[in-house]
Amino acid sequence: MPDAQQLAQQILDSVGGSANIADVENCMTRLRVEVSSPASVDLPALQATDGVMAAIAAGSNLQIVLGPGLVDRVADDVEALRAAAPSAAAGGPGASPEELAARGASIKASARSRSDGRTMRAIRKISAIFIPLIPALIACGLIAGINGILTNLGWVPGVTPFLGVLSSGFLSLLAVFVGMNAAKEFGGTPILGGAVGGIIVAASVANVTVFGETLAPGQGGVLGALAGGILAAYVERFMRRVTPDVIALIVVPTVTVLVAGSVTLGS
Repeated sequence: MPDAQQLAQQILDSVGGSANIADVENCMTRLRVEVSSPASVDLPALQATDGVMAAIAAGSNLQIVLGPGLVDRVADDVEALRAAAPSAAAGGPGASPEELAARGASIKASARSRSDGRTMRAIRKISAIFIPLIPALIACGLIAGINGILTNLGWVPGVTPFLGVLSSGFLSLLAVFVGMNAAKEFGGTPILGGAVGGIIVAASVANVTVFGETLAPGQGGVLGALAGGILAAYVERFMRRVTPDVIALIVVPTVTVLVAGSVTLGS
């Protein structure tokens, strides 16, 4: 297995160095890099790098496939190398006050840009969790409205129970879908986020007592599922970094559900 730090440095060299990276993030298997100058990217060298399964360029966006586990370690090392780059490139001996001031302003602007980028990225992630759910919410809401009208008017009583099931089925499992989307957007496995979100609506929750209080299905709601899915993604990513690949398939999902599920259930 390639060394993660060495691979991170090779990737940086192939994409034009730290200065050419506008943004970097990762999902379960891929490193996503946004570059400032696509012309500075040496794509053939990147594709030939040991440890890189595939590299695809689409404009200023690079998708670098590294595989589960390794991608998390490489992403952390890329961020560490990027953070170290400005200090290493700071004005050396003989630099004039004007050059030092310009360099300081550049570093501040770069840091501000990265901060703004992180904020916008977080907003995009949260939006991406809920936007895919909107069509189903609209459909179920309309069906529920029609069902309510028919029920109040006393019309077609044989149909209203059927419509009730259609309108409530999705909503009863909303926590599962939120958990899946949350885990996906924060770099985890969607089904593990769904497993954690499903804990919130499981009927057997009524058999659990925490700090002397009996829990109820649905307690925590959508926000609990959102937090649980995000936590599951971070737990999974951490476990992939520290778990040997030979047992990762068994250990990582088990620990993820145990830890994230327990926290979600107890919060």
